[in-house]
Amino acid sequence: MNSNRGHVYFFIVVFVVLFFIFYTKPKHQQNTTTSEEKQALALLFGGNPNQSNTIKKSKNKSLYDTDFWNTGINKTPIDDIQKNNEEEPEILEKVSEGNPINPQTGLPYTDEQMEQFDKLREKFPNNSLIPKRISPEEKKAEEENLRKMLEIQSKISAKKATIEEIEMYYNYQKKPFLDRLELLEYVLAELKEDLSEDLKSQYEQVLKMNKEQIKNIEEQKNIMLKSAKN
Repeated sequence: MNSNRGHVYFFIVVFVVLFFIFYTKPKHQQNTTTSEEKQALALLFGGNPNQSNTIKKSKNKSLYDTDFWNTGINKTPIDDIQKNNEEEPEILEKVSEGNPINPQTGLPYTDEQMEQFDKLREKFPNNSLIPKRISPEEKKAEEENLRKMLEIQSKISAKKATIEEIEMYYNYQKKPFLDRLELLEYVLAELKEDLSEDLKSQYEQVLKMNKEQIKNIEEQKNIMLKSAKN
């Protein structure tokens, strides 16, 4: 009798432990990717989310044709830049004022696409590469911050930057690479079944290059910090 009761208690403890492990697992590590999140990732990575729910590369487009692959302080703002639209929109969808520009088309993202990005941001709330609407005040603050970073960049070149400015500048430089790394690692870990072998290989190569970029930025920062301290 006591033996049976012991077995019951044992299985209850195991169940509670497994329940705790699963439900306390970080949200972005749970394989619960929704259709909207897949659509957003496909759009962000340069694919055509209207073809299917899988992440694919657009026809006749390079892996590096979207802003997702081109990040850093030297990137030219695209607020008012209109690129030639190579493909006619398949359907006219609702677009609200303030929707950011899709760099592939030169047209604003649709409201449906912005909703997909909002879903994706729930998994990655601090990721700066996921498009979002920003207020005029936020836009002004971003522009001011960029100008500040460019000024610090000049001071670093002239060896006049303070330790605090050097830290600030290289952390700013590193942020988009860390954000891209976050999304790439997620896709390769959780959604690899949606990728062709060719595209998975390309993403893995970009992941490797991205890690090297982060390492290089850290090395540059340490060199500049050492110089400033001396």
